[in-house]
Amino acid sequence: MVTNFLSLEVSIQGADVCLSHPKLAGESQISIYDSPTLAKACLAVRGKAKQGVIQLKTALTGRLYVVVRQDKLVFIGATRRVMIDGLYNCRDLGGYATANGELVRWGALYRSDALDHLTLSDQMYLQNMKLGTVIDFRTTGEREKRPNQLWSSVKEWQFDPKGTTAKEAGEMQLGLNDQEKIESLEKLAQTTKGQNELLQKQHSMVQQMRRLVESTEAQHAYSQFLHQLLIARNEGPVLFHCQGGKDRTGWAAALVLGLLGVDKPTIYADYLLTNEFNQERNHQRMSVYRSYTDNPLVLDYLRSLQLTTIDYLDGAFDVLAERNQSIETYAQVNLAFSKTDSEDLKNWLLYGRDNP
Repeated sequence: MVTNFLSLEVSIQGADVCLSHPKLAGESQISIYDSPTLAKACLAVRGKAKQGVIQLKTALTGRLYVVVRQDKLVFIGATRRVMIDGLYNCRDLGGYATANGELVRWGALYRSDALDHLTLSDQMYLQNMKLGTVIDFRTTGEREKRPNQLWSSVKEWQFDPKGTTAKEAGEMQLGLNDQEKIESLEKLAQTTKGQNELLQKQHSMVQQMRRLVESTEAQHAYSQFLHQLLIARNEGPVLFHCQGGKDRTGWAAALVLGLLGVDKPTIYADYLLTNEFNQERNHQRMSVYRSYTDNPLVLDYLRSLQLTTIDYLDGAFDVLAERNQSIETYAQVNLAFSKTDSEDLKNWLLYGRDNP
């Protein structure tokens, strides 16, 4: 029997669990797991959908994975965001549909902001997720200022794509010497030349995203990243990040999703989720900046460093279009990631392949 895997939207508030999908109908078998391997259910119940929504309660805690079986349909879901105190922008890359109808596996690959503010309870939460590998796109300077707070059993790799504008954005987020940085920007804004420079800087992220595709250093870093994913796939889930989990991480996520066959609108939607998840932190940062300056040029520049926009990701994809390359051909030609490598990636990260 052919099984169709569909992504289930999962929302958890305390003991209340809400499951939704337009095709949910009637009574179904529901299984809740504490592991993405879906080996042994912690809870099995029956639930009835009303207008595509099932409501239920559970005393289970930690990261949960829900499976709803309905004839030939298998709905699989988890919360998109990993809700722990030390991270704003950590999220699961599972649950996205590919162009040919396959589904990206939940609980295997995560994108995130830096792990420098993890509490002990945060570390325990990630350990309980069996996280095996962390890949850090930050520069050595960023890592020295804000080292990840990790436990001894996790493996950590650094692949720096030399993203200078992204590094600048990351350093602003570090919150170090805000007053001095803003005073320097205000001084720049006092001259016509400086004002023009600030205006140009607001658009520098587009050029940065182009460089993440074009530069030899970035290609080397992302090639290492993709190959490390294949090496680490049997060692537990993998998490990759930069400082804010925005641009360097965003292009890495776009590469992976594209290689899996996820379409561009979905890749863009995932990229733009950063604005939603970082909204609270961005608001806090802008409040701090406004306490030091009311210069609109300076504030606009600082705001541009925190946002993700369609134009930014367009910068990366425009390079591929100019070269008449798909993500697959770009990976083969520029990242030494072969068709066989891409198939191995799919076999790991898509349901119904080599993994159960």
